[in-house]
Amino acid sequence: DEGTFLSLDFQQIIGGRMKRITWVLFSSLFAFSASGQNLTLDTLRAKLKTVSGGWVAGETKVSVLSRDDQKRLLGSNFPDQSDFFFPRKKVTSYGNSSWDWRSVSGKNYASPILDQGRCGSCVAFASIAQLETQMNITRKTVDSPWAFSPQHLFACGGGTCEKGWMPYSALSFLQNRGVPDEACLPYTSGASGDDVACSRSCSDSQSRSQKIVRYATTSFFFASTAKLKKAIEKGPLLATMTIYEDFTFYKSGVYKHTTGKSLGGHSVVIEGW
Repeated sequence: DEGTFLSLDFQQIIGGRMKRITWVLFSSLFAFSASGQNLTLDTLRAKLKTVSGGWVAGETKVSVLSRDDQKRLLGSNFPDQSDFFFPRKKVTSYGNSSWDWRSVSGKNYASPILDQGRCGSCVAFASIAQLETQMNITRKTVDSPWAFSPQHLFACGGGTCEKGWMPYSALSFLQNRGVPDEACLPYTSGASGDDVACSRSCSDSQSRSQKIVRYATTSFFFASTAKLKKAIEKGPLLATMTIYEDFTFYKSGVYKHTTGKSLGGHSVVIEGW
């Protein structure tokens, strides 16, 4: 499928020293399917059997939500740049046969998994997860002591539970303003589904904030899978994906869109291949 690939190169001041960090943003853009009846689990399972889908579908805490509540979770907005895409050709191998930041030489550098709850704040959570994981990698802190505030990043950066946010805006905010620790503004939007005013953040948020120094694009037009894999070896990737109806039923296996219409965009973190 067509998509965009944008590599972002960062430097960060950690412990008084300048550290270089590479982030990569990969956003896939797909055409919306025609509207119709909502996809059912029985229909999806029958389809997976006919196409040897390679993944298992079942009821999940997302599939049982109303369609409006499902869409409310999908708060990743990305621009239409469909002139950038991965070429449709066989992928050449690169370096290692696999990579996983959850298990590098037996050590887990990944930030803990969190739940965004009833708010379209996925961009903030993905950005925080990537930042924390990259700091674990840079400082070799496998116990992940970092806990930055997705509520502050989201509320002060301009995101809303109903409309979501842009990944580019999150990166710009991290550069210009940074993000404080979780205690500065604890996350409550997930439980209430309501937005939180930036003014509720702690009075010393600026002095408690971690910033990234800069970011720059390093990949244009045809995206390179080899470069993507190479970037993952330096750190996790901030990614956006189009969510289709079938993904709400995902239980296990290697997911590939099988059937159902598009519901919206979601931000995630890629930690390996």
